[in-house]
Amino acid sequence: MLDITPKTDLTDTNFWLSEAHFKGASNMLYSQLPDKGWDGRSDEQIDRGFSGQNISSGRWTLPTTSGDWTDPYRRIANANNIIENAPNSPVAERVRNRYLGEALFFRAWWHFNLVCKYGDVPMVLKTFKETQDPDLKKGRTPREEVIQQCYADLEEAAKYLPTRYDLRNTTDEVDRCRATRSAALALMVRIGLHEGTMSKYHNLNNNWQAHLDVSIKAFENLKSEGHALYTGDNNVGGYNLSYLGMVLEEGNNVNLEIIFRKPHGPNANPTSGYWNTGYSSQCQENWAVTRWIIDMYLYADGLPGEKSAYYLPARNETAYNSVFGFEADGITSNGHPRDPRLPLSFWREGDPQDNTSVNVAGLQIAWRIRRGETFNHYYNTSRQIDGYHPKKGHVGAMALSGGTTSDHILMRWGEMLI
Repeated sequence: MLDITPKTDLTDTNFWLSEAHFKGASNMLYSQLPDKGWDGRSDEQIDRGFSGQNISSGRWTLPTTSGDWTDPYRRIANANNIIENAPNSPVAERVRNRYLGEALFFRAWWHFNLVCKYGDVPMVLKTFKETQDPDLKKGRTPREEVIQQCYADLEEAAKYLPTRYDLRNTTDEVDRCRATRSAALALMVRIGLHEGTMSKYHNLNNNWQAHLDVSIKAFENLKSEGHALYTGDNNVGGYNLSYLGMVLEEGNNVNLEIIFRKPHGPNANPTSGYWNTGYSSQCQENWAVTRWIIDMYLYADGLPGEKSAYYLPARNETAYNSVFGFEADGITSNGHPRDPRLPLSFWREGDPQDNTSVNVAGLQIAWRIRRGETFNHYYNTSRQIDGYHPKKGHVGAMALSGGTTSDHILMRWGEMLI
């Protein structure tokens, strides 16, 4: 008589009874996707003394636990809970299969995330009902077995998920970014290429060609989903700004390049209650990329430094803008043109896009000029770190209010073409 379920609690016995229940559970999976962020742990970026910089500076102390390990398993657990409960739900099969597809997609996403970092990892395909379950202490599953499960999950997910075309006119901030058949196929493209090349060039096993075949087949299927490069913005300062607009344009029926992204709330409304991010002000004030990553960009002939006819050694640079291929005015070419993505990815002195009259994807990206400042590499205040500051994905009009709500792009058609 006393073994009853409190009516104020949500349990698996009184949940999974409507599409709203499935949607609510699935929304958790989207909120757990990574935000736009910076990696001070690497030699690609530098921060204003946050803990991540301790790694690249050699001062890191080995932690007792790591979110890189535990967080993906928490997210896999959430996906497994949906996968286990979907078959027994009275909800229409078509509806529950859609969210089953989302859960399968996320389970593959996070297992692959773990494999990339650790290689062999415990593969978890169930929820744990008690702390005595021996599988809580299971050993690592061979990498190949985990990846094959990822392929199986994604193949099944692709059967249930809506297509890009199905979501073309969706405007709800979360629903327009939900996983599609395209996302499942694109993740297979990514996994197959990654595992094929890793296996081949690191002698992991002799199955590398099979992985590359998975990638190629998934790409062939993806081609019929109607994706295309974004070309929606005009020339400013000699460059087509579509590379900048691609990460800001949120219309599904306009931006066909985006395959999967995390929503960050309606633009121009940072208090919307969606998953907003402080990306813009952070990238301008606390973070900068190192010279090493700037030098990694190719020159206009597609060749790296010292192999390119346009190469300009650092010792011959005469201005901050020299590395971007411009004279000090930021507009005149210095005869050493770079990959056009470089000057579109980082701010320079005299940058033609740092202008309040310039809009990209309908948004104003100018930042310093809105604060009455002129960009200067040596501009050193308590709020801005010196260095090369990111421009791509930045919305200057939002920086004054503490952050941008532009989506975090996770997979796009440009990657698939490469």
